[in-house]
Amino acid sequence: MIIPLLNFICGISIIVSALPLGILHPNSVSAYYSVMRDWKCWMDDENDEEKEWFCWSGYCDSHVKEGQPNGCNDLPPCNLDPDIDSCSAGTPLARMKTSQEGLKFLERHEGKAGDLRPCGPLDQRACKLTADIYGLYNDPVKPVGHCTVGIGSLVHHEPCTSQDIIQYQAKYPGGMDLSEVFQLLADDVGIAEHEVNSKVVVQLTQNQFDALVSFTFNMGGKTLSNSNLLKSINTGNCYPSAIENGFMGFTHAGSDAHARDMRRAAEINLFNNGVYS
Repeated sequence: MIIPLLNFICGISIIVSALPLGILHPNSVSAYYSVMRDWKCWMDDENDEEKEWFCWSGYCDSHVKEGQPNGCNDLPPCNLDPDIDSCSAGTPLARMKTSQEGLKFLERHEGKAGDLRPCGPLDQRACKLTADIYGLYNDPVKPVGHCTVGIGSLVHHEPCTSQDIIQYQAKYPGGMDLSEVFQLLADDVGIAEHEVNSKVVVQLTQNQFDALVSFTFNMGGKTLSNSNLLKSINTGNCYPSAIENGFMGFTHAGSDAHARDMRRAAEINLFNNGVYS
C-alpha cells in the first residue's frame, strides 16, 4: 500500500507543478525542461513487466512494455536510466545533419537523368532532356513531369522547356560534375534538415532523422508540419504502427494515389529498422 501511494503522490506532484507552465503549449518546451527536467518518477507493476514514466516536457507521456521501442530512440527523452539526464535532449535538442548513407538513400529514391530514357515528342514524363547523367529531366509525376536537375532538385513545376535546356547547357557545357551535383543536393537537403530540426521536439537517432529528411525533401516542410507523423513523434509515440500510418498517408503524387508507395515503405523501414534500402 505504501509504494503505490508514494508513486501516486509523485505523479500528482509532477502534474500540479507543471500546470502553471502550460505544459501543452509547444513554445514553452524550453521552460518545462529548465524547471522540470529533474522531476521524474517511474513505477513497476508486480511482474516488473510494465514501466510508466512521465517527463513533463509537454510532449512526453510514455507508457511502454519491456522489450518494445520506447520514445524515439534507444535512450528516449524520457528514459529510465538514472545515470542519464532523462530530459537533457530537450534543452536544447542537438541539431542534426544528414549522414552520407542518408544522402545515398536520397539519390537512390530521387533518381537522376542517367536512369531515364530520352523524352519523346508525345511523352514528357519520367524522361531526360540532356545526355549527361545528372542533367535535366522530367520527373515521373502524373499527369506531366516536373522539370528537375541533378538528384531531385526541382527547377520548376511542369516539364522542362527548350529555354531550360539552353540555360543548362550554357551553364554546364560538359554537364554537371559530381561536386556540383552534391553541392546542389546539399543546399536542397539543408532546407529539409532545417524543417526537421525546427519542428521535431524529441531527440532522434541518425536513421530516424535521415528518414524524416527524405520525407520532407520529397513532400515539403508544410506537409511535415501538418502531418500526423510529426504529431506522433513529438508526443513520443514512435511505435512501428504509428510511424507506418504516418508515412503512408502521403503516397500520392499528382493523379497517382500510389506513386510514392515504394518511397514511403523505404522511409518506414529506415525509420523503424535503420535499413538504408
